[in-house]
Amino acid sequence: MPLTLCHSTMVQITEVVNARGLDFQNQRKVMHLRAQSLPFSEIAQRVRNLKGKKSCEDVVRRVHNKFSSKKGRVVYRYSRCGRKPWKITKAIGKYILQRLRQLRKKTVCTSVSLQAVLYKEKSVHISTAAIRKHLAKNGYHWLPRAQKRKYGAAARAARLAFATRISRMSDAALRQHVSLAMDGVVLTIAPPDPVDRQNYCLHGETHMWRTRTEAASPELSGGDPYADQVTLARALPLWGAISPAGFRAVIFHKNKKLSTQEWKDALKAGKLMTAIQELQPGRHSGARRLLCDNERFLMARDSREYYSKKNVQLLQIPARSPDLNPIESFWGWLRKQLRLRDLQDLRSGRPALGKTACKARVQALLRSRKAQDVAKAKFSNLRRVCKEVVQKKGAASRC
Repeated sequence: MPLTLCHSTMVQITEVVNARGLDFQNQRKVMHLRAQSLPFSEIAQRVRNLKGKKSCEDVVRRVHNKFSSKKGRVVYRYSRCGRKPWKITKAIGKYILQRLRQLRKKTVCTSVSLQAVLYKEKSVHISTAAIRKHLAKNGYHWLPRAQKRKYGAAARAARLAFATRISRMSDAALRQHVSLAMDGVVLTIAPPDPVDRQNYCLHGETHMWRTRTEAASPELSGGDPYADQVTLARALPLWGAISPAGFRAVIFHKNKKLSTQEWKDALKAGKLMTAIQELQPGRHSGARRLLCDNERFLMARDSREYYSKKNVQLLQIPARSPDLNPIESFWGWLRKQLRLRDLQDLRSGRPALGKTACKARVQALLRSRKAQDVAKAKFSNLRRVCKEVVQKKGAASRC
């Protein structure tokens, strides 16, 4: 029913209101009666619609409950009228973050998949650009997935027990309890072929600034996913140890995997005891505890007899827990330094190093002050890593 306010013969305002609805005067009457704390049943009796009849209680109730004194009108909500928001509202933004945290644990969750979920579950269409902008605004960025091992209940219990014991020690007690941390690594040598060498040197660089159209540009390509699968001719296996005194190499062995016989020969030659004495100078009493993994050759019968004679004990970390052995982090630093030197050789036009020259480079790098300082810092990080594992109840640490 049209309501018209006129001044002389000129129409000023025309408003179309449903015949069963309330005009402004009756809406105002509802609010005045509500302000007098009258019950709703009595308010409904006093109000008339545009036809002059008693208004429907639902219409009065809508005005009674939704009239905003601050805005001076009834506040309508259109969430169920089929209208789709063209931008991210506060509720939709909260829902996007909630679904992201749920979906990324189960599948690959992208802005496209979030867009599909929003349309399916909320009947809301938001552009992928707006979704990405919203995620970035809330601290989420498209980064490589955190490649950390997931542990079962038994493995987490073993890790938690080990980490709890270490984290409760003071620095002085830890130095007495753990003499050194040892493990092996297989270093790789850059291939002589120029193209293969470039792929090898760029392996591990997963991000770069480029345009979307340069994804397959030959000038910007590089990186070999099989760089770690090298032949024995390009492998440089090493077994070493770190302590608060730095790093010492125990043995450069021939095969990628250190055999029981090679370890037995190294023990007879005194290489292990030499490294222990250099990494713990001045200590002559008490058992020497060596933090290590669960390699079979370490626990061979001849090896155990040697440890018993030399008062050496093995402190083995839980299975498949490289983050609880600080030397693993040192190996990561060493690989990065060697890769940077190989890349400098490539860019300077120098030929690739042979196995003998590469071994000499590794030995020189390991003897440097920088390497010794890094080894000390990595060993001192053991307690911090164990505390983090305890906080995560046995889950993997960030190291």
